[in-house]
Amino acid sequence: MSSKSEAPVPSSTLSRTILSAPTNGITPELREHMFKITDGLSSIESYGNTILRNLKVTEMSLLQKEEELGKLEAKMVFETRVDDSMLNDTESMHGGCTAFLVDFCSSITLSLILAHFHRPPSQVSQTLSIVYHAPANKGVKVRIVNRTITMGKRIMSARTEVYDAEHSRLVATGVHTKMAPSDTGGGNPTRLGKL
Repeated sequence: MSSKSEAPVPSSTLSRTILSAPTNGITPELREHMFKITDGLSSIESYGNTILRNLKVTEMSLLQKEEELGKLEAKMVFETRVDDSMLNDTESMHGGCTAFLVDFCSSITLSLILAHFHRPPSQVSQTLSIVYHAPANKGVKVRIVNRTITMGKRIMSARTEVYDAEHSRLVATGVHTKMAPSDTGGGNPTRLGKL
């Protein structure tokens, strides 16, 4: 993977599974780049870091879009189990936690296609729209399926479907629109931009 003989040591389940997830259209260099992004984010103490550290990547792909000839889409699938830290008062996954998962997982999926095209990974959210369909109860495995929709010079978007994997039930759908941050002349770069 890297030019050194030593294998990278992951700091989380998230970054460890980036190294082993089944792929389609992903070069070893792109996998290593995504490892560095996820491992770096996993090591930062920030909101939701316990949840993101426990995510597992189960698929990472770059695919030809069926409806738009000549265009690529990134697809990433994540899994996690709903634990106590994710619950609302009815013992199901809190809507805010669902929104966090949609935000984070779609952002990483957008980072994958940005990296493929050698573009900076930094992005800022414009909109995050979520429709909640059913609860994900404590202890169930959720599957978070993300696909990029569009990628322009500054604006990009992805869609996410969150499933209760044990009951084959759609929990939530989301659309996330992001943009490249404005150059503010030496402002604070995002944490993702430092990686």
